[in-house]
Formats: sequence, structure tokens, C-alpha cells
Amino acid sequence: MHSLTTMLNSSGVFVFHRPKQKKHALIPRARVRALSHFSQLRTHTAYQCPVYYWLTSGTVITEHNQSQSCYCLYSEYRDANKMARYHSRSFASLNEALAWLNQQADHSELPFICPETTRVQPVYGGDSVDMIPQKQHLPTPSQMHPR
Repeated sequence: MHSLTTMLNSSGVFVFHRPKQKKHALIPRARVRALSHFSQLRTHTAYQCPVYYWLTSGTVITEHNQSQSCYCLYSEYRDANKMARYHSRSFASLNEALAWLNQQADHSELPFICPETTRVQPVYGGDSVDMIPQKQHLPTPSQMHPR
């Protein structure tokens, strides 16, 4: 929700104004949805375990103080302590990121990966060890409707 500021004009009438926002301050929802389309769980050929890949976009400031758009491709997996690990790579364009994903991701080096743990508890994007669903015991009908 936008906040409104008020000012009194010369005739004594309140005038309402919305504060101006920088155009690059927020990522449009459509762009986020479009990038989530490329999120995927793939089998890493070198480690023989599932690795979750997802994209983000952002802006970096160059050494000449200019802003430049970039895309980051994240690889998500587990270490020996069952903790989620992330490894990111930056690209100048979406096409570069997707080309790398399709041609090199499945055999790239992933620091601290534990293939056995990742196979047992794959990462499905943003989950942590605490968020992984455990076996749930469903109530019996008599427990649901005690008499």
C-alpha cells in the first residue's frame, strides 16, 4: 500500500501526493513468475544426486559506478550435516544463464556437496532440514470423532 503525503496549497486546500518510487526498486511480479518457470530439479551426472536450480535477477554496480543488470543461477543441495548449501554463478543475460544450465550444470563442481545426503533428502527450493516433511501419522476415524 502506498502512503500519502499531504500539503497545503496556496488557497488553503490539502493536496494529496503519492511518493515517487524508483523504477528499479522492486522486481515486477511478472518477472519473478517468469524466472520461477526455469526452476528445476536435475540429476547431477558427476555426483549422481538431485540438485535444485533456480534463477534470480538483480543489479550490480560496476567499478565505474554504473548499474548493470545480471542474472544469478543458484545450485542448491545438501552437505554432510544435512544443511542446505547454495552455489551461485552470475551471468550478463538470461540466455547465458540458461545455456550454462543446459550445457554445464550437470557436471559442474559443487563445494561441500554430500551426494548421499542429497539423495536421501533432496532440496526442493528454499527448504531447510527443519522444513522437510517427516512421516505424519494421520488420526484414525475414532480419534477424529471421539464419542
